[in-house]
Amino acid sequence: GPTEAQEDLLHSGLPFDGQTHLLNHTVGDYLFQKYGAKGLLECRDYFLSSCYHGFVLNIIAKGGMPEVKNAFAECFKKGPTVYTQCAHAIGHGFLANSGYKNLTKALETCDQAEAAIPNFTIFNCYDGVFMENIWAVHEGVSSPDRWVKKSDLVYPCNDPRIDDKYLLGCWSNQPSLVYQFSKGDLKKVAEVCLNVREPKYQEMCFDGLARQIHPLTEGSATKTLELCELMPGIKWIGFCIVTNAVSSFSVGD
Repeated sequence: GPTEAQEDLLHSGLPFDGQTHLLNHTVGDYLFQKYGAKGLLECRDYFLSSCYHGFVLNIIAKGGMPEVKNAFAECFKKGPTVYTQCAHAIGHGFLANSGYKNLTKALETCDQAEAAIPNFTIFNCYDGVFMENIWAVHEGVSSPDRWVKKSDLVYPCNDPRIDDKYLLGCWSNQPSLVYQFSKGDLKKVAEVCLNVREPKYQEMCFDGLARQIHPLTEGSATKTLELCELMPGIKWIGFCIVTNAVSSFSVGD
């Protein structure tokens, strides 16, 4: 069954990366086709909530916002761990559905969801939109329409078309993009974060960097300490360690 399939994939020894994320989308596809909105409750948050993402893409394609509302209502019954992941997955779905060149439209669709859906956690939706923009792999390869620039490591967070209310979601994901473009240079990512002037965005950038480090540690406390030591100063070293500890509980290691 679909639940056991997710457990088997989790314990298969495969890496927590974009490929296993897409592989587990198929479970979400199956659950939607078999059970409708209630099937979302069988998803687990493994591999960056990929089951949720596959499911939500089907929901949007079938019935738009009314179907999204019904699915989120089912998620809400399972508590904050589940419904925040659902809101995040919905953000992914909004951008994939809108088209990668339409980043601001997808963010505005999150706002529409907040207005239409009781208890909707808006930040998680924004976060999902920006994460989807970074990976953009639902077409098999990264879309050429995604908002990224190798020549500008803070783009799109500095794009004037993106309203300030969306920027925490942007900075949450920017470290993953810088990590890609710098070929895994964690010190380079930390340098970008350190140069962010607004304190709340700077902290969010270091939060994203610490979460980028988490899968690299492979569950090793020694490796966590080693990689967090690359952060610029004791404040951000400690912040990195705490964030990794939290990630170990929230996504596993």
